[in-house]
Amino acid sequence: MTIKTYRAKFIQYAFSAAIVALSASSGLTQEANQQIAAFYKGRSITLVIPSSAGGGYDLYGRLVARHIGRFIPGNPTAIVQNMPGAGSLTAANQLYNVSPKDGTVMGLLQRGVFSAKFTNPQGVRFDLTKFNWIGNLSAETGV
Repeated sequence: MTIKTYRAKFIQYAFSAAIVALSASSGLTQEANQQIAAFYKGRSITLVIPSSAGGGYDLYGRLVARHIGRFIPGNPTAIVQNMPGAGSLTAANQLYNVSPKDGTVMGLLQRGVFSAKFTNPQGVRFDLTKFNWIGNLSAETGV
């Protein structure tokens, strides 16, 4: 990426942050929060975990599922769905191509999915840049 590209990205992020700040100060956030709460009230969300039950990712996913509903307006319940296979490719393909895109299904993908486009291109049926990333549960150093 060139300096010009970095500068353009920085301006884009700064502009987005300013819009969010203005929205928050104008009361739009409260209205949006109410709409989100109405959507999730009485619903369940599914957390797709790309490994079998009993492993480290399963533990992380179940821990998130136990608590995430408290942090989403409307307090939905969370259901864990284990979907092992191909180092997260099965889960990533499912999330991208089949699962609803309405916020009721989330995934906890393994870090290998980031390089899958290069290491297993025939198995990748998703555009990684079109996933909405929420955050990381841990930091790992790949060697």
